[in-house]
Amino acid sequence: MLHLRNVLQLTRGYAAPVRGLAAAVAARSTVSELRAKLVESERKMASLKHAMALHPDPARKRVAVLGAGRSSGPLIRYLLERAEDERWSVLVADANVKLAASKAGDHPAAAAVELDVANKDGLTAILDTADVVVSMLPASMHAPVIEMAIGLGKPVVTASYATPDVRQHDAAAKAAGVPIVMECGVDPGIDHMSAKALIDGIRDAGGDVREFRSYTGGLVAPESTTDNPWKYKLSWNPRNVVLAGRGVSTYLQAGVVKFIPYNKLFSRAKNVVFPDGTTFEAYANRDSLQYIDAYDLASASTVLRGTLRWPGFCEAWDVFVQLGLTDDSFAMEDADRMTYAEFLASFLPWRQSDSVELLLAYQLQQPMFSAVMDKIRWLGLFSDRRINAKGSPARILELLLQHKWRLRPGDRDLIGMLHKIAYVDANGEAREKISALKIKGSATDPDMTAMATTVSLPVAIMTKRILNGETFGPGVVIPTERNIYKPILAELADDFGISFEDSDIPLVGGIHSDHFPTLVSQPEPSAAIEGSL
Repeated sequence: MLHLRNVLQLTRGYAAPVRGLAAAVAARSTVSELRAKLVESERKMASLKHAMALHPDPARKRVAVLGAGRSSGPLIRYLLERAEDERWSVLVADANVKLAASKAGDHPAAAAVELDVANKDGLTAILDTADVVVSMLPASMHAPVIEMAIGLGKPVVTASYATPDVRQHDAAAKAAGVPIVMECGVDPGIDHMSAKALIDGIRDAGGDVREFRSYTGGLVAPESTTDNPWKYKLSWNPRNVVLAGRGVSTYLQAGVVKFIPYNKLFSRAKNVVFPDGTTFEAYANRDSLQYIDAYDLASASTVLRGTLRWPGFCEAWDVFVQLGLTDDSFAMEDADRMTYAEFLASFLPWRQSDSVELLLAYQLQQPMFSAVMDKIRWLGLFSDRRINAKGSPARILELLLQHKWRLRPGDRDLIGMLHKIAYVDANGEAREKISALKIKGSATDPDMTAMATTVSLPVAIMTKRILNGETFGPGVVIPTERNIYKPILAELADDFGISFEDSDIPLVGGIHSDHFPTLVSQPEPSAAIEGSL
């Protein structure tokens, strides 16, 4: 039996560790309490900052910028560079509050808050403090924002199309005396403004427009295409790239309305040559017919708006359209367990003995190492790499392109725009105005791409003009009126070097509408391919 003395001797060696453990527990408790107090302090500070953001200096006019994504950087920079002189404050709101804060920076006139468009109370609080609302949100989110802004009597400026769900608020905006300025980016936006300036100039000189063609493309600069056989990289929303052209494209050709369904769109691309000799290919862009009224082109027998790509893109992209890889109407539940080769093979007729490359070559009637097959191979769609994602075919393709088509450090993007307007002048002579724009983005500042700059600067300039008391509308308007487009085009040219090179030439042989010819044609079946299957 142990005596008390022995017990004390045995436990003496544990006394210090026990005291240390007790101290550690106490310290841990103290740290936990301090951490909880810090979290609570940060919460209160965030709440205070949010309250301050939503209650700006009444001496300043307030801009609420909704969306801090790819194209918002030059817009926010423009507003903040002028904020002190103009006495503005800028609230940047985004679902990703850290992204919003990064765009607002530490500028004393800027604040950032979290945005949830579905939270009506939160959205109301943001819009209610604004003198102008700028929406850089995805197009599907504009309508509820615009509806609420009209109810609060707030003007709205955005770069997106005036879709039917936006135009349905036109009467309410007019009744409220509120301008809703849509299509104030690059395409749509600068294309409208520059085209209408040309058309109005022709009319002012007594001319009559007979044919109108306009093309715009968000591309990558030639020097940044050497590592990518598609010659395409993402400078805007990748989802919009994948879904581009869906529906039916319409235009007017020699007085006849033409329709191009989605499954024919990319196979009916045509070559377009700029005045400097640069060749692109173009496909019809959405509904060109709506711009007959917008541009006042009742006398024109041809009205066409198109989208530009580098040659070879459309033929390869058409493969994805024909196979169904751009379909966004259903989810592939097992896609996360597939390889990219299995994903592609799931859209091809099955032959157990053939590789997916051979199956696709046979389906396309293309040689195994044609330019089209090389583009698809380069994307990794024949590889055994796992997808590790679920979603629609379009979503899976989008995720792949986000990786393969990303702009790398030092890359420069390119905006190209071309107007060709055939007209009869006051003397009865047939002539053609040609107006071309090429703008490259920064190689060093990822926020200052050509796409972001040309999308957001017209929005910024329009916002400034409303803040400074100029009146427009009311109702849903696009920038086709002189009082809107002339000052914007002038500032873009004078302050940012965004200007067109124009020429005006006689049309030998008069005006005649050509068709919208097929550029891409399928090659004859290869005997080698047929023999191997």
